[in-house]
Amino acid sequence: MEELYNVLKFYNHKIFRESGKLFVYCANNTGLFEIDDRTSKLIQQEGKTYKAAYESVKNLFSFDEFNALIKDMADNYFIKNDKNDKIIADSREVKLGNNIFSLTILLAQECNMRCTYCYAEDGEYDDKGIMTIQTARKAIDFLIEHSGNNKNLSVVLFGGEPLLALPLIKELVPYIRETEEKTGKKIQINMTTNGTLITKDTENYLIDNHIHVQISIDGDKETHNSNRFFANKVGSYDLIIQHTESMREKNLLSARATLTGKQLNECYTFDHLDSLGFHSIAIAPASNLLSEDDFEKLAQEEIKFEKYFEHLVKAKEYKKAKKMKMVIGNLKKIHSGGMRNLACGVGRNMYAVDIHGDLYPCHRFVNEKEYVMGNVNDDVNKREDFINEIKFSKHNSCQDCWVQNLCLGHCPHENFSLTGNTTIPSPKICAMAKSKFEELIHIYLRLSPEEKNILFSKSQYVPGKSEQIVDIVS
Repeated sequence: MEELYNVLKFYNHKIFRESGKLFVYCANNTGLFEIDDRTSKLIQQEGKTYKAAYESVKNLFSFDEFNALIKDMADNYFIKNDKNDKIIADSREVKLGNNIFSLTILLAQECNMRCTYCYAEDGEYDDKGIMTIQTARKAIDFLIEHSGNNKNLSVVLFGGEPLLALPLIKELVPYIRETEEKTGKKIQINMTTNGTLITKDTENYLIDNHIHVQISIDGDKETHNSNRFFANKVGSYDLIIQHTESMREKNLLSARATLTGKQLNECYTFDHLDSLGFHSIAIAPASNLLSEDDFEKLAQEEIKFEKYFEHLVKAKEYKKAKKMKMVIGNLKKIHSGGMRNLACGVGRNMYAVDIHGDLYPCHRFVNEKEYVMGNVNDDVNKREDFINEIKFSKHNSCQDCWVQNLCLGHCPHENFSLTGNTTIPSPKICAMAKSKFEELIHIYLRLSPEEKNILFSKSQYVPGKSEQIVDIVS
């Protein structure tokens, strides 16, 4: 071998023992590989020359077997060498083009509520107002113009509280549908709302126009009202429950809960929201409000939540398990494999537009004026600068982390809010990510092929009816 006297080095990895078997997770290609004790012993030879490594394991391998295993490891980007360094670096470069598929439109930079953790300064982003129909139409035109070959697009009607701009919505939606007909592209319309302004007429409008609605609701009445209340400090829970009853009964609403130190029990929050009839439930912390003790408790609660997911799967309660949006999303990262380059589509194929038409990498960055990337009346002119700022090679603290290809350095805006730098995650976030993904990998390894098919496929065979395919709603 040419590399006989070179040093044997592996990329970031972690070895798992599960159900009496050994697996290695390779960080660079999100790969999970089953290994035997011989391979584990070889991995332990890292830092030795290839020749010395072979001498240490030659009682386990013939020279040909040793070479074949080394080649297989190199081919799967597990062994560190110049060739693989270049391939991995190239794969981590973000290729930009006309590939936008999602646009969040801040129709109203104002809100009728005063939530404790609002990052948008009472929904106003320090710039109160309602978007004009001209700017809203320009935003749709911008999305179409920069969508390239993407046929399926997404528009998110956002705020503040978007239903404060209901007359604007009723002007904009017909324009979106006309645009679909002219371009042959499909535009899914989504909305995130606090739910307090939904009337029967509004409900009928949302349903008739196929607008997918997500409600911000933090759990039970006490928890929700402690965080989400009106300017007069009156909680909004009862009003939301009343105004969303019909849509929940029709299975037309998803939920998004924000965790604070007031209630960190994810299992309890999830069960409450599930009992209310939401078809999908996302739960995420308000990290900027959590104390050190809160983070430690949250990490424990996250593990309990993941184990609860596994319990539901093993009990064949798949419908309920699939409501756990964040758990399913993270398991899909483990399942799908492949090298990743950004934590999400921020600034690459998704944008947010404020009431003036200014473009931002996502809704969280709105009113961070240094991150304005252009305007719908002009063009994007700072997109490349932003991507170069947040690309993975700039995340110095992540380079030696085994979970790097699942976490990708965390949310750029959350990094920015916690550490003042888009590429420096908080150590508390890093610790939680490692414990969370370690547990998820163990759970993934315990899933049967049938369970993986049900959880990660859009269709499945019905037991006892092998020829019948049933669609699964993601």
